[in-house]
Amino acid sequence: MKILSIQVILTLLFCGFLQTTSIAETNTTTKAGITEKKTAKKETKEASKKKASQANATQPKQANENTERFKDWALGCDEIEKGSEEQCYIYQTVINQENNRPILQVAAGYLPIRDQDVQPAALFTLPLGVFLAQGVSISVDSAPAIRFPYEQCTNVGCSAILPLDSKMLSQFKKGNKADIIVDEGARLLVIELSLSGFTAGFKRVAATQK
Repeated sequence: MKILSIQVILTLLFCGFLQTTSIAETNTTTKAGITEKKTAKKETKEASKKKASQANATQPKQANENTERFKDWALGCDEIEKGSEEQCYIYQTVINQENNRPILQVAAGYLPIRDQDVQPAALFTLPLGVFLAQGVSISVDSAPAIRFPYEQCTNVGCSAILPLDSKMLSQFKKGNKADIIVDEGARLLVIELSLSGFTAGFKRVAATQK
């Protein structure tokens, strides 16, 4: 079974892309709709969430014209070592259109999670400056939010891995969008991730697993 390490994905996808971006530079409410939710003692985070608009500017990272695309997702395949088999994944980038900087990158494929066997998972990478203790939350369409922890922060950004068990994978395949909820300390950000094309894209990735 092929193993696609966290470090390799971060290096392949995000090096230099989120490196100069921080949450502090992208946390203002914009026409693109990235959520800004101020935290106050008399105001719950859920109430704050209702005041926020959603991030709706979604596009894959820059790729050449030969990149295989699945609506809002694109296929990436890279050699971890020279001469080795290519490791494939699908990816998507969400852009803050006010400053044209990425606020979120997601890669989905087959990952070894916390020393376990390789399994379907999604890697979320956010700019530096997030509040690590609260982790990341995700809600697919109207489903209850699920929280998962950050794995590590590097100069590239902070990453969190969401295992795609049968239930979550089914939600991703059937869903239209996912709300990614990030705690920035003083406020919450809700970033909209499109799931359009995920089913076909992940099927393509699964076909590369021998």
